[in-house]
Amino acid sequence: MRLTVTSVTQPETGRVSFESSYGCGVGFWQGTLPTVSHTYEVEFAVEEVLRSGVDVVAVQDASKPSIMTVGVGTSLIGELLQIDPDGTAAARIGESILLFEMKGCVESLPSWVRLGPLRLLLYDSDC
Repeated sequence: MRLTVTSVTQPETGRVSFESSYGCGVGFWQGTLPTVSHTYEVEFAVEEVLRSGVDVVAVQDASKPSIMTVGVGTSLIGELLQIDPDGTAAARIGESILLFEMKGCVESLPSWVRLGPLRLLLYDSDC
């Protein structure tokens, strides 16, 4: 996903604020800290196991992806594409695919969902 880093809010943890064409969020930059106001191609990652009905919630009125800051985390709205028997799930947020581990199921796939708020990890995919 293409995003612009708007600030480095906690250099010691790598916490940054960013904006994208889908909205604004916060995340934890992995590797050398980014340059503020620079645009990067990044991959999102999530370490925690997400739970259906808690961290993965169906949203009936959504038909486009979005990113928003919620408290100290970031929520993503995207299209949940699949959940494998081992719990690996895939969601599309714009042109990006987020893979994560999930417990539980949803009624039907594909389905629009809200993920989070998450502790989002950001990896510069140009490195």
